[in-house]
This record gives sequence, C-alpha cells and structure tokens, in this order.
Amino acid sequence: MWDFSFQALYKVTLQTKSLSTELVIKNTDSKPFSFSTALHAYFRATVQGASVNGLK
Repeated sequence: MWDFSFQALYKVTLQTKSLSTELVIKNTDSKPFSFSTALHAYFRATVQGASVNGLK
C-alpha cells in the first residue's frame, strides 16, 4: 500500500475552551518521499465564539 517507512504522530489536546491538533510525519526510510494531508474538522460554533490560532 505504501512503499516507504515513516512515523506518524497525531496529537489532540483538549482544554476548557479550546481544542488543538497537531500532525507530524517523519520519514524513517532511506529514500525521500512526498507527503501531503488534508485534515478537515467540522465543529459547530458561532462566528463570535470561534478563532484560529497557530497556523504554520
């Protein structure tokens, strides 16, 4: 299915008024590969109560 060796870490942090997610992919193979993701999170929230922080 995938001809490369890698590690994947998906971290979810829940706090009183926030939810944070982080996805880290590490190539542990001897050859390079391309990788991309599309994380879609759908949470019900009001415009007044929502914010986006920490985009990299």
